[in-house]
Amino acid sequence: MNYIKNTILIFIIVLLNACATSSDQATPQKSTIKNQDTKESLVSIENESDQLLKIFDGTKLKGAVLDTAYGAIEDAKIYTSPATVEVRSDEEGNFELISDKFYSDISYIIYFTHQDYFNDQKTGYYPEIDSTNDLGYRFLVPKKIIDFETRALTPKVEDSGIELKE
Repeated sequence: MNYIKNTILIFIIVLLNACATSSDQATPQKSTIKNQDTKESLVSIENESDQLLKIFDGTKLKGAVLDTAYGAIEDAKIYTSPATVEVRSDEEGNFELISDKFYSDISYIIYFTHQDYFNDQKTGYYPEIDSTNDLGYRFLVPKKIIDFETRALTPKVEDSGIELKE
């Protein structure tokens, strides 16, 4: 009988300890990662479980896609070669392309495309790895600027003053 009581008591103690540990994890813990040489704080994290997310967000390319009248272009497609990820611009033309597939020794081509605009690209781009890279504004030219009727622009022989023979 004492064996059963002791087993139940140990089980209760382990259970209470587990509950106390999980409640400790629920409260935010502040951590700081410091540079070993300078003792400067590099990353300050409120919760230990977020530590991995705060340290490595991936390489980010950000910017905005505009038309030649400085209007935002929504739903422009932004992608790279070699391939990383593909994103679309929002209603204000802004985009953020975030990927862990960038490499420091590779030159990238960044493409900006939209069905109503002529495509643009940025070639020979070396992103700063694990950082935010601001590409600024990218301008796309509308495919249909002015709808000309070519017949109206073509000079007519009758208007030249040259006499026509029939």
